[in-house]
Amino acid sequence: MDSILKALGSNQPVVTLVLASLVLILAATMVVMGLRFRSMSQRWNDLMKTEGGANLERLLYDHLRERVRQDEELTEIRKRLDTQESKMSTAKRYAGLVRFDAFPEVGGKLSFALALYDEKGDGIVISSLIGRADCRVFCKEIQRGKAERELTREEMEAVEQAAGLRNRALTTA
Repeated sequence: MDSILKALGSNQPVVTLVLASLVLILAATMVVMGLRFRSMSQRWNDLMKTEGGANLERLLYDHLRERVRQDEELTEIRKRLDTQESKMSTAKRYAGLVRFDAFPEVGGKLSFALALYDEKGDGIVISSLIGRADCRVFCKEIQRGKAERELTREEMEAVEQAAGLRNRALTTA
């Protein structure tokens, strides 16, 4: 210990100068840190108060409440969409129509075959044959794209038209 005190005593002006320099450096660091703290404190206060006087915490709570409300609304919309999609699978939305002359003496293509069916290929073919004195209407059921009874050429064309629409819809979905 005596040797340290002798070394310090003999180099006292140098030690004093080094310690004074360290104190000045620490003081300058404290001033810079104080200025930074004041600047950050001011920014924090500005952030916590908006133009209307509401604070950030209130805005965040309001935003959270709105987000929860939107999530509930989105859940409800998804339920409704699922219901609509399940109904659409059985909706007869693919149609094919062929107009023709059923009898040579009647022109104007007043007779027709109309095919309607859904995603599964279930539906009906309605045919109307118009003559000079009478009109006949027939309905044939289609299940999975196949008719239970034999179809006429015009009815087959109507079914093929509807199938083409269905196939295009399925490939673009």
